[in-house]
Amino acid sequence: MSFSSKVRDELVEKTGKARHCLLAELAAMSLFSGKFIKNQGKWQFFLETDRPGIRAKYFTLLLRTLNIKDVGGEYLSPAAAESLMTAAHLAPGPDGFPVLTDSVIIMQECCRKSFLRGAFLVSGSVSDPDRSYHFEIAARDPDSAELLANLIRDFGCDAKTVLRKNRYVVYLKDGADVGELMALMGASQSFLTFENDRVVREVRGNVNRKVNCETANIEKTVSAAVRQLDDIRLIDETSGLNSLPENLREIASLRLSHPDMSLTELGKLTHPPIGKSGVNHRLRRISEIAETLHSTDRNT
Repeated sequence: MSFSSKVRDELVEKTGKARHCLLAELAAMSLFSGKFIKNQGKWQFFLETDRPGIRAKYFTLLLRTLNIKDVGGEYLSPAAAESLMTAAHLAPGPDGFPVLTDSVIIMQECCRKSFLRGAFLVSGSVSDPDRSYHFEIAARDPDSAELLANLIRDFGCDAKTVLRKNRYVVYLKDGADVGELMALMGASQSFLTFENDRVVREVRGNVNRKVNCETANIEKTVSAAVRQLDDIRLIDETSGLNSLPENLREIASLRLSHPDMSLTELGKLTHPPIGKSGVNHRLRRISEIAETLHSTDRNT
């Protein structure tokens, strides 16, 4: 079972306590997955979903908010459709898809959470936190998408909108925001699973980055040491190390004796001890001398 399915299964069991919250969830489910059909001059309504659990919840919301018991199969009767339009502030759009006529239904914070839950149930998905952070809800028109995006932004989450295959998709990619929305919708168990996986993933990522950084530093240090040894050996084979000033001769001998040591460690062995920058300065002078010898060799 996908992570999205687990979240939906949990949310199917969650409902608000107040009637206005139930209506907000009912309105969202209708707006994002419902359709009006005109039959003999009167509107009927049905919910486009193939998930039995979601359909059962929708009819339960109809019963609890509007006392609609007989839905006439999959379609709401004209009288029931009229009741839905009035209570949920919906109206048929040009293509039969519902439009929200008044945002008063989501004025309260509790209702906005219920509305978000209803929209996700019928048209949302969330990726498995082991793979990526991605939360999205698809809308049929730009107005519904913008309404949803603004609602999510009101909760402090960075919602964005993109047009994909004639659907306006509201999405988030920040892990903390995705977790926040799951908690707001009421998916508490899924939220805990998500946060646990997110922490493990981010710790693993931090460890990998640290290891990669340390590996790069080691490679850089080794490469520098190899160049330093080549320079010192060139001087030794040509003019000899005794040709170097005493301070350079000392650091050259230490580098030859301790090829794996860091600059800081080499500095502690000098008399008197010097810091990393002092060691680096002396090795640069040795490199310049070696380069001069290289140039002389090439010109002869």
